[in-house]
Amino acid sequence: MASTHSLCKAQRRGVGVQNERPVVVSIRAQSALQAAFSTAQLLDILAGSSDNEKTSEFSDQFGSSRTSGRASIARISNGTLASKTQFPYATYIKMKIKRKWHLCGGTLIAPRVVLTAAHCVFTANGTTRSIEIYAVIGAADVSTVTAENIIAVGGLARPKAYAPTTFTGRYGDIALLLLRKASKKPKVALTSSKNFNSSDLFVVAGWGQTGPGSATTRLRWARLPGVSYKKLQRWAALYADPEEGQKPFKIEKDHVAVGLAPDSSGLDSCVGDSGGPLLLGGPSYTGSRMRQDVQIGIVSYGMTRVCGGNPAIGFYTKVGFWRTWIDDTLSLNNWREYSTPTRQIVDVKYEVCFNGADLTRTITKAAGACGEVCRKKPKCAAWTWNAVSKYCSLKTSEGWTRTKGTCISGAMRNPSPPPPRPVVYPPPPSPPPPRSNANSSSLAPAPAPAP
Repeated sequence: MASTHSLCKAQRRGVGVQNERPVVVSIRAQSALQAAFSTAQLLDILAGSSDNEKTSEFSDQFGSSRTSGRASIARISNGTLASKTQFPYATYIKMKIKRKWHLCGGTLIAPRVVLTAAHCVFTANGTTRSIEIYAVIGAADVSTVTAENIIAVGGLARPKAYAPTTFTGRYGDIALLLLRKASKKPKVALTSSKNFNSSDLFVVAGWGQTGPGSATTRLRWARLPGVSYKKLQRWAALYADPEEGQKPFKIEKDHVAVGLAPDSSGLDSCVGDSGGPLLLGGPSYTGSRMRQDVQIGIVSYGMTRVCGGNPAIGFYTKVGFWRTWIDDTLSLNNWREYSTPTRQIVDVKYEVCFNGADLTRTITKAAGACGEVCRKKPKCAAWTWNAVSKYCSLKTSEGWTRTKGTCISGAMRNPSPPPPRPVVYPPPPSPPPPRSNANSSSLAPAPAPAP
């Protein structure tokens, strides 16, 4: 397998991978979950078994050039049952693919957004696997959820660079799911660091198979050590194909290896855990140096096809590597809040500068942050961010545009003014009742005398 470090050559000039535009896909709206399923059917779907391991939809997408090349719907075997409140942000994802239901994991990172693996919801060609995707957030046992806890997914986003092949491997294996209804569950904290200490103990959690062929509705977790590059090469050599020779095991630039040595206890992520979190656990975990759970990775794939096999090594997409992309996608698509904001970022253009009159200029780390600054200023109608200088120019209008590889620009759309209220005139006053004259009896003619 060719080195994925050569992916750097594929980055666009100037903007770079961290500010790469997302591929955003909308999923047609369902009027209600019951439009497709009854409540009982939905609950049966969630609690029922998944076909992740039985279908070619989730077979290895980049050939057998990796050591044993495990299936792409990566793999918690031999883990510990999670308590009800241990992972309130953990998300159980079910999707329908070719009349069968498949399972992945994820994490809530914004009220309407779940973070997962791209290979869960996108094919190797970049198309969506399913238009029927549902999420349950914070349920330690999905067999006990009610229909109110099931949220339909209305949109997907992935990096444009995601295109798993024998050349690129699983580079860019990260995706965002837009929920049709906001969740009030706690969000997981995301790391901004691209590197960490491989001597740390990490936490991985998921609802995947507890072993070959065994499904579970209970959330499980395990603690696993990091794997240094030297250890990875040494262990991979033990299981290399003799015909291919001892070639270096290539790991994607945006991935990290975590797991146990050969002949260990078999703790690992398993089928159905794909998209789930790799965490630095909070203070409740022995020896932790963190104040809260922090997600550093996303379950992507493994070294062996057998859950907990030898060596039990899994590979995880680095959250820190893609953190800017995550933040930009949330902001530039107006996905960050509980509902669509009143001032929306629209007309986002990559490698284009707006040259309207400047309102003010500041410095931000990324384009999404520049858009958020503009959103908060009522007079800001457009913005341009420069990836080199980090200048964020707030503008009174888009003005004329010019192509420049280091620019990302966008406009603001204010909410449409409400239609004018119809003028309602008060009804005309009722005519006053006839007045009675108190002296009318004295003025009346006297009756005629009787004959």
